Amino acid sequence: MRVLYPVAFCMIFVGINVKLTQPAETTSAKVIYGLFQSYDSHDNGMIAFVLMGFLVLTTSLGVFCYKKRFYKAIKLYIISNSIALLLIYAFFHFHNVAQSQSLPISLPTAAFLTLNFGCLGVISLHWKSSRRVHQFYLIMLAALTALFLINNLPDWTVWIAILLISVWDIIAVLTPCGPLKLLVETANRRGDDHFPAILYNSSSYPGTPETTRSNSTQLTQFPSSATETTPTPQTDTLSATSLVNHRFR
Repeated sequence: MRVLYPVAFCMIFVGINVKLTQPAETTSAKVIYGLFQSYDSHDNGMIAFVLMGFLVLTTSLGVFCYKKRFYKAIKLYIISNSIALLLIYAFFHFHNVAQSQSLPISLPTAAFLTLNFGCLGVISLHWKSSRRVHQFYLIMLAALTALFLINNLPDWTVWIAILLISVWDIIAVLTPCGPLKLLVETANRRGDDHFPAILYNSSSYPGTPETTRSNSTQLTQFPSSATETTPTPQTDTLSATSLVNHRFR
């Protein structure tokens, strides 16, 4: 049930923002995209397959870098994506929302608000924040990614991409050789917690501290042989006492 809350919140947020970006005066009938040859549905399918290929390539490269312990390359990629979504794309999206709804907001004000929103998100994802703020910005990353696809791709391309991504998620997570399954197994085997910015953790944090570092996502910890404690032998006090009494008799 805990997974349903972020998914539902993300869907509601995306739906509201899609509605807000549509001008209020647009009431003309819409032709269903892709039913006629003039819309060239072949290109839409090609765009979706190119997007799918890029997703498969980046996921496989990420798993490869993680298995080879190229942590700096992965962190650079994740941080650059976070900045691009939370700062750059968020600014253009919220500016379009303000224009569509005729909100009297100036460009410097929009830039200032977006800068605060994005900087707080980058800090909470990659450094230090409370658990709720960390989870909120993970949902914002997913929502802004969905809004980017919806606002910049044709309708049928988005639907085909969603279908292909769903199939890829099933393959990547559930199959024995799936890259995401290998990633989680490798992280659990190593006891690593380097990249909570890509993992939504719905479990409670031990002790529920006020602030937690972003790398405090709890994973399975396997004790190493160097840190295993060996049981210390305990002396039998009763036999020692009887031995002393016997010697003094």
